[in-house]
This record gives sequence, structure tokens and C-alpha cells, in this order.
Amino acid sequence: MNVSVMKFGGIAVSTRKNRDYIVNIVKTNQDKILIVASAMGRIGFPYATDTLLELIDENYVDDKEKSRLLATGEIISTIVLSNQLKQNGINSYALSLKELGIYKSHLDVKQILHLFEKYDVLVAPGFLLLNEQGEVETLARGGGDYSAVLLANALNIKKVLLYKDVSGIMPFVFPGYKNIKCYDKLDYLEALSLSDIGYNIIQKDALYFAKEHNISLIVKSFVHDNDGTVISNFNISNKYIGMSFTKDAILIATKNTELLKEELENFFLENRLYFKDVLTNENYLEFKFGVNQLQLAKKRIVDQYFGKFL
Repeated sequence: MNVSVMKFGGIAVSTRKNRDYIVNIVKTNQDKILIVASAMGRIGFPYATDTLLELIDENYVDDKEKSRLLATGEIISTIVLSNQLKQNGINSYALSLKELGIYKSHLDVKQILHLFEKYDVLVAPGFLLLNEQGEVETLARGGGDYSAVLLANALNIKKVLLYKDVSGIMPFVFPGYKNIKCYDKLDYLEALSLSDIGYNIIQKDALYFAKEHNISLIVKSFVHDNDGTVISNFNISNKYIGMSFTKDAILIATKNTELLKEELENFFLENRLYFKDVLTNENYLEFKFGVNQLQLAKKRIVDQYFGKFL
């Protein structure tokens, strides 16, 4: 049995129009498909995780109650998506938490394999698991990505498709620059270094697990179903991996902080860009600038080191 594992984020499942893109993706795939679905939308959407949290004062609910509340968003999403797939002639079924088989102490995918004998597409709630008492608990935020790689590994599948509201992973996002190209591929360490500077495209637990179990992750657009960015064990040697910003600093992701520290210090000084301080972390450098110099420094770095993505 050939099975594809796909994870769709909250924006992808948020509206009927967006779910139609999922329908089209499913129709063009000949494998059995296990879909992991996030709660629908972001804050403001009625069943989004953050919207559900706004319904309560977290000082007055315990962890069990909070988990049950948040589980409703994921469960609603799976049933709504499966319903729309069936309306379009796709033999689909939304899994219950027991049928999903993600437990706090182990995974059991026997029910999934059994249900694939009857259905072509199974829709699973991300972010959720059952504890030893059979009660629902939640993974860390963004845990739908983690659910997908856990299930792929249990099914002995070495590729997970992560459909997002981006076309892939870009080295930077900076006002004034349009049509920035995405990476074709990154290795796990590069993706983790980007995570360290604030890239939240893939949940970090999912990245670590994928690296440990050699599961390739493909980040792509649910709208365009493009090639996206492949994250795997490539052993690539990009010196400059990505850049992000705070109100007073530039963060540069790299696998070689000591080498780049000297190179960037010289680059800034040669361009009369005077930084206040530089902090060296395991996977990135943080250059502190005054407000007047920060914007110019951002542009100079983009032009010098990320020009191939423009």
C-alpha cells in the first residue's frame, strides 16, 4: 500500500474556497492519503486555537479542561474537511483520537492501516494525543507538523508534505523586496538554524524528529502546489542561511558563527555601518544597531549575501 502523508495548516482548512485547493491536490494523487489537519484559521476564526483560548481565563481552568477545549478546534477541522472531500466524490473518513493511535507512551497505527482498506483518504487531527487514562492532551503549539512526522515514521514513510500559506522557505522577508525566491532545498541543520532566528514555518520538535529518523519534509503552497522547499539530509554548506530582525538587531543564521562573525564585522565597517554589539549563538549571529543604521544594514546584507534570491 502506497501512502502519502500531508499536513495542511490552519489557513488551508479555514474556508470552503481554500479547502477546494486541498480537494484538487487529493484528486491528483494516486496514493492512499493520510491528511493531518490543523484547527481552522487563525485568531478571529471561530474555531482557531487562539480564538478558543480567548473564551476562557486560563487562571481558572486546569490542563485537562484546556486540552479538551483546544481539541474541539482540531476535531471540527477534520470532520469539515472530510465532509468536503466526500462532497467531491473522494472516499474520505475523519479519524477519532482513538483511531488515530497517538498515545503519550507509544503509537499504534493498526487502526489506520485497517481503515485504509475501506477508505482512500483519512483525515487526522494534528496537535492531539491520548494519555494513559484515555484523556486528550495537546502537543506543543504547531504540533500538527509533529503529528505528521510521528505518523509517517510509524507507517515507515520517509516523506511528509507540509502544505502552508507560503511557497517554501525564503532566506528573509523584508519590505521593499517582492517575489523573493525560496530555497529549493535545505539540510536539517540549516532549517533548525532558521528556526532559532524566529522562522516558525515548521515546528521545531518536528524538525528534530525528522532529522533523527531521516524523514524528508517538503514545505509548499496549498494554493499552487509548487515544488516548494525540500528539507532532508543534504549536508549543504550555505554560509549565509537566512536573516531576521528585531527592533534593534539583525539575526544571521549560519552553521559557522565564528567564521562569519569576522567576515560580517569587516563588511559592516567597510560600509561604515557601526554596530553596537555582536552576540554569538550556536546557530546564529546577532548584530545590535542603532535605529538609524539598522534599515541600511538590512538592505546591504540582502544585496551582498542574498542577491541570488531576488
